[in-house]
Amino acid sequence: MKDEDFSFVRRAYFPTMIFQIDLPNPEKLNETLLNNIHGERERDQKWISRSNIPALGGA
Repeated sequence: MKDEDFSFVRRAYFPTMIFQIDLPNPEKLNETLLNNIHGERERDQKWISRSNIPALGGA
């Protein structure tokens, strides 16, 4: 991949900086990332519960 294949943009939305990178063929990258995410989800069935609803007696 050459430098001219993508662009980098920085925007200042106070107080958060937003960075954007446009890459060639984002569909392939998204597919690869989703496959990695789903693979990790299958590998680690335990997960982390970040909800306090069960502790409070909820469903």
